[in-house]
Amino acid sequence: MAPPPMSSDASELRYVVVVDMDNDTQLDIIVANYGTNNMGILFGYGNGAFLKQMMISTDSNSHPSCIAIGDFNDDTQLNIAVVNDGTTNTDIFLGFLDIISYPTGSAPFTVAVRDFNNDTQLDRAVVNGNDNDMSVLLGYGW
Repeated sequence: MAPPPMSSDASELRYVVVVDMDNDTQLDIIVANYGTNNMGILFGYGNGAFLKQMMISTDSNSHPSCIAIGDFNDDTQLNIAVVNDGTTNTDIFLGFLDIISYPTGSAPFTVAVRDFNNDTQLDRAVVNGNDNDMSVLLGYGW
């Protein structure tokens, strides 16, 4: 079974992550759909085929440009961090429905995830395109 075609705005795809999001030991694909203001998740069957793309809204004019994966709330489940180039925030998707937004500088463009301050919580470094600077968002677990 071939994967479904991506949106007609395929030229607006900005970032892709391959990870097992649903703990079924099969790799899944997550894409930042810059032009359509959403993320697409394709859950893998493990044989090269994928379920139809599940779309998750990142809000109007958000223009998601980069995705990072991590367990941001210490529940042993992977979460999605997305930077929205059209806003001044970055979002954490806990599961696929709960969204927590964090302010950044103007036009956040890319994100890196690590424990920068050695407190065992994941932190995020976000490059702000319009401000020519970087925001470091320290994690606190929940």
